[in-house]
Amino acid sequence: MVSFDDLQFNPKEEKLPNELIMSSKEYKILNSKLNYLLQIKSDTGGNNYYKDLHGKVYFYSGVITRLVEFNTEYTKQFEDKSEKDAKVFEKLEEFVSGIKETLSKVYLSNQSHLLRISLINGFEHRVKH
Repeated sequence: MVSFDDLQFNPKEEKLPNELIMSSKEYKILNSKLNYLLQIKSDTGGNNYYKDLHGKVYFYSGVITRLVEFNTEYTKQFEDKSEKDAKVFEKLEEFVSGIKETLSKVYLSNQSHLLRISLINGFEHRVKH
């Protein structure tokens, strides 16, 4: 039962007019009705709370399931793409190594040509002096 003390209300301290202060009989009737309404509210509120909670759990479990499915699909696509990329990089490495070989051959042939020219120039220079 709700009392004035529970509400932290003292009618004498509030200086209410006498016509606003109810009799103890009216207070008990009103208090019992209020308690009844609060009881009904708490009962239905409790049921609604568990229904809402169950609905939220169902919703979140569905979301998590869908996220796991999406992640699985995405990972599969990513793995397939990774394999294709690996093949492309393999071919690219072969191409680059072929270019390196060609460039080194050209460099060596130019180097040997330059070496021959420098030897000839060195020989000519020695002959002249």
